[in-house]
Amino acid sequence: MKRPSADEVSKPLKSRRSTGNPNKAKLTSVTAALKETDTLPGTVIEMLAGMSEHCLLTSKDERHEYQNSVIDMVSEALLGIQSALSQGVKDADAIVTGADALKQERDATLERAKAAVVALETDLAAKKEKLASDKEIMVAAVASLKEAETAQTQGDLELNEASGKKTKMETALAEAVTPLKEGGGNKKLLKDIEKLAKVFNLDESLMSALTRSLQKNKESRSHFDGVAVTEFEAACQKIIADLNVVLNNGEPGKVERESKVQGAKASQEAACAQHEASATAVTEADAALKQSKVDVKAAEKGVSNFLSEMKDAGNDLDKKKAALQNFQEGPLANFAYLKDPPVPIEEPVVEAVAEPAPTELPTVAEQAQ
Repeated sequence: MKRPSADEVSKPLKSRRSTGNPNKAKLTSVTAALKETDTLPGTVIEMLAGMSEHCLLTSKDERHEYQNSVIDMVSEALLGIQSALSQGVKDADAIVTGADALKQERDATLERAKAAVVALETDLAAKKEKLASDKEIMVAAVASLKEAETAQTQGDLELNEASGKKTKMETALAEAVTPLKEGGGNKKLLKDIEKLAKVFNLDESLMSALTRSLQKNKESRSHFDGVAVTEFEAACQKIIADLNVVLNNGEPGKVERESKVQGAKASQEAACAQHEASATAVTEADAALKQSKVDVKAAEKGVSNFLSEMKDAGNDLDKKKAALQNFQEGPLANFAYLKDPPVPIEEPVVEAVAEPAPTELPTVAEQAQ
C-alpha cells in the first residue's frame, strides 16, 4: 500500500476524507435538503441527517439491517419533500390556470358589492323615514298622556276634596265626639271639634250649645244638652251623606278619567318602544351600509390588483417548478445514487496493432522510364 506523502499527512483529516470520498458532496446535498424541510419534526430531521453519513457512505454490500432501515427512513422523508414540492406546484398551477375564472369572480363580486350598497342606501333611507314618523307618534303619545293626567287631576279635584272632608268628619266623630259624649271635658278634643266646625261652616249657636254640653260629664248633662249633641251628630251625618252623593255622582267620571290615563300610558310605552326599535334599526342599517362600502373598496382593490397578482402567481409557479426540478435532479438523484451506487464497468484492454509502413509512390522520373 502506498504511503501518503508529507503534504497529504499535513492536510486536516476532514480535507483528506473529502478528497478520499467523492460521494461526500452528494451526501451533503441530501442532508441539506433534509435540514431545510418542514415536513417532519426537527428532532427527526436532525437524527436522519446525522445518521445518513454512516449509512449512505457505506458500501451497499457492507450495510447491515439497521443502516438499511435508516436509509429507508431517509427515502421516505425525501419522498415526502418531493410530494410537498409537487403539491406546491399543483397549487400554484391551479391559480395560474384558473386566472380567467378568478377574474370573472372578482368582477362579479365587485358588481354584487356595488348593488348591495345601493340596496342598503335605500333601506337606510326608509328606516330613517320610519324613525322620524315613529318619533312624531311618540311625541304625540307623550302629549296625550300629559293631557289625560291633567284632565284627571282637575276632574278628581272635587272628588278628592270631598273624600278628604268625609274622612276628616268620620275621624272627628269617632275620635273626638264619641269620647266626649262618654266622658266630657277634654279640652284638646273640644278644640278639635271647634276646628271641624270652621271647616264645615257649622251653625255657631249649635256649636256653642254642643261645647257647653260636652264640657260636662255625661251624668251632669240636661235634656237640652242631649238635644244639642243629637242635632250636632245629625248635622254631621247630613254632611257625610251629601259628600257621599258627590262621590257617588263623580265615580263614573273618575273611572273614565283613570281609564284614559292608563290607555294613554300604554300608548306612550308602545310608541317609545317602537321609536327605540326604529332607532336601533337605523343604527344597524347604517353600520351595514358602511361595511358594504368597505366591501366595495376591497372588491375594487381585488380587480385592480388582479394582473399584478397573476404575474406574481406566474413567477411563483416558475420558482416552485424550479425548486422541484432542482430537488429531483439534486438531492433526490444523489440519494438514489448513494443508495444504489452503479457497479463500475471495466473497460476491455485493447492491444496495440502495428501500423503498416506507408507505401512509397514512384517518382515522376521513374514513371517516365
